[in-house]
Amino acid sequence: MRFQARSLPALFALLVLAAACVKGPRRPAAEPKLPARETSPLGPSYVLIPVPSDDDSLLGRVLREAPEPGRALQEIAGPNPCLPHLEEPREVAMVNDYEDAQELGFGSQVSAMLGTFGFGGGARQATHLLYKIQTQRKKFYVENTHYEACCKTMGCGYGYVAELVYGEGEYAAGEETSVRGNVDVAFTSASGDYSLKVLQRKSVRGYLAAIVKVNQHAKQAELGPLGLAAKAGVLQEASVEVRERYELEQVRIVPITHEKQSGWAFADGTGPITENDFIRRYGEVTGTDDLDDYLGRRNTGSLIISPVLAAGFGALGTWGTLELIECHKPDGGDCSGWYWAGAVGGGLMTLGSLSVIVNEIVNADGHPIDHSMDKGDANKHVRNYNRRLLRQIVREVEEDRRGASGFEMKLHIGIGQLGMSGSF
Repeated sequence: MRFQARSLPALFALLVLAAACVKGPRRPAAEPKLPARETSPLGPSYVLIPVPSDDDSLLGRVLREAPEPGRALQEIAGPNPCLPHLEEPREVAMVNDYEDAQELGFGSQVSAMLGTFGFGGGARQATHLLYKIQTQRKKFYVENTHYEACCKTMGCGYGYVAELVYGEGEYAAGEETSVRGNVDVAFTSASGDYSLKVLQRKSVRGYLAAIVKVNQHAKQAELGPLGLAAKAGVLQEASVEVRERYELEQVRIVPITHEKQSGWAFADGTGPITENDFIRRYGEVTGTDDLDDYLGRRNTGSLIISPVLAAGFGALGTWGTLELIECHKPDGGDCSGWYWAGAVGGGLMTLGSLSVIVNEIVNADGHPIDHSMDKGDANKHVRNYNRRLLRQIVREVEEDRRGASGFEMKLHIGIGQLGMSGSF
């Protein structure tokens, strides 16, 4: 009997230690991921031509204003008053492959963009425009020494089409998806990872892209395949309500100091959060288990120490109690010391057990400065998370608005009654 009683604290400690080694619940095993392809995007100042053809009349023409997403270059192009100061056009081979996905904005601008590229209503849920092209040659102008002076006098708008790139390939409208069975293409790049379902696609051939040389006197802005690249991304196109929610919920990487140790942490609008917290949010927003391998207990050390101490003090209490029983026998002697041993041991065992519970419930995620992933991966996952979070917030706000403004009409037919009611 005495051996079994004294074994209880050790058994308790073993059970707690076993629990400490087990990670939190995981999502069911997902379907295998489609291998992600490295992107090879068009370089700076390359702007896609939505409807390619063999017509090279765009070459050398000035752009009256900066090209914006949803507007074809031909729409803003005009005669170049300084054309005589461009040398005769040249043509050289340009054999390259380019492939990338450009994120779209929201609402009417997306519709305009898709319409410009020839995609219909079936692509209205698109979140990205994909292109996969193989270039063959380029035709270009070279300026002489008087061109800039001429433009300063005559005015050459925003810039001019300095090169046209000829080739063939495919444009596609794609929607970002978390359902791996629906993924048609997956990209990985420095700006983030994309898993896309292709909604519509079209083959293209001809002059696919133009290089726009911006005038020195024009306002400088970064150009991308769809035109002007907005510094704030699609966020600036969102409503005030969306921006306010996004500012609160988006995650950033911030510097942090804890117990004189400097590092970095994930943080939202309320302050630093733990890595486990970010991983759970990432899974909820993206619908994937991509980061679950990083999910785990961050207080293993303290969770081991606490039950060991609890077991030790429990052994002391058990020993004191058993000896107390022995000393109450007729020849047992003074029992006061064993009272104290039993009481102190039992009390400390209780405190140790409470410490185990506190560590299990309160501190399992550790401190925001504790990490399993490196900072480079963290930044990439944060970009993916924020991109998907923004679109989720936009969708939820739109659904709330439709629910608030919608009108529902119901016809009631029953025995002895006929009626109609409506509700907003």
